[in-house]
Amino acid sequence: MSSKGAREFLKLLSVGLGILVFGMGLGAFIARGQAPDWNAFRDVANTLRCLDPDQDLGQIWQTDALVTQFHLVNDHARYTFEVKDMRGTWGCTKVEPASFKLAPGEKCTVTVTTDMEAYRWRDVPAPFAESAFGVAKGTGGEEFLLRLILRGTVRASYELPALILPFGRVTQGDTPEDSVEIACLSDSQPSGFEVVSAPKWVSADARPVADKPRAFGLSAVVKPDAPQGYHRERIRFRALTPSGPFVTRSVTVSAMVLDEFQALPSNILLATMEAGKECTVPFTVLSSRGRPFVVTSAEPTDCQLEVRNIGTAAAARHNLVIAIEPRASGLLHAGVCVRLKAPGGEERTAEVKVDGWVTEGGGPHGDVGVGSSGL
Repeated sequence: MSSKGAREFLKLLSVGLGILVFGMGLGAFIARGQAPDWNAFRDVANTLRCLDPDQDLGQIWQTDALVTQFHLVNDHARYTFEVKDMRGTWGCTKVEPASFKLAPGEKCTVTVTTDMEAYRWRDVPAPFAESAFGVAKGTGGEEFLLRLILRGTVRASYELPALILPFGRVTQGDTPEDSVEIACLSDSQPSGFEVVSAPKWVSADARPVADKPRAFGLSAVVKPDAPQGYHRERIRFRALTPSGPFVTRSVTVSAMVLDEFQALPSNILLATMEAGKECTVPFTVLSSRGRPFVVTSAEPTDCQLEVRNIGTAAAARHNLVIAIEPRASGLLHAGVCVRLKAPGGEERTAEVKVDGWVTEGGGPHGDVGVGSSGL
């Protein structure tokens, strides 16, 4: 016989001996009038049974503290089950009773308390999935995991009808205000709101709405010294409860901040000019807030330019003239810086850019095209 055939023979022999021993043991039980206790191998669902093992709580407010009850019954005919050290996942803060015994036919209620602290720092809506579990042991020596499941969807306990506050065009020095109302949705509403951070050019505050007990107002005011230019940033705030703050949320604020004192037009584009011949271009310096100011000087960046009609009286609008006498052909790229004194003595500036093409002769003079005015 080959070595392979010998191995196959030994394998069959061992299987046969195993069947023989099992049959002899079973026959001995039957001969003594005893049968094996198949109940020892029954599934947990048919012995220590939970009537509501998987509970879907649906919509859960972010501020809620949940108390959920699970009902257990021991369906086994003879076994007593002992459950020890029931505990919960992250959000389940308390399981009562944590340890208990159930004799055959007895019932028990397990109460699971869930604190939303675990979901306080999450963006919502978010899935809610928690459970309480412990090891159950029967008098027959069986051990298994007892698990009680909670499911649902966590939603914010308040809502914002708008997530952006657009101020549009704002003149520097003005302080426009805008606000958004925060509506509380749950009974366990936040006790208040606090501003965590705001852009440097905005003052922000959150306070209750006088005639609406379940509403708060988040307001934003553009500061008078807001820097010029386009701004788009976020105000970050969070809800407060007796147990602590909630996840930080934000509202976007945007504004185009313009200088109060402007030169119009701010960009002057000239057609071809003839070298050696003067042309004049008028422009205006004004306060968009209508405040009177004094023009103290007007400084060209090129000696081919001269500013005329500079007055000494205070006014909200000054009409000036740029006289240009190009000296050589080529590109003219220059500007004028108008210095002024604002009400209260503050020194400010307004600038004008001048561009054009100079020829040796033969072209039109002083035709003005207005570029971007800055408004």
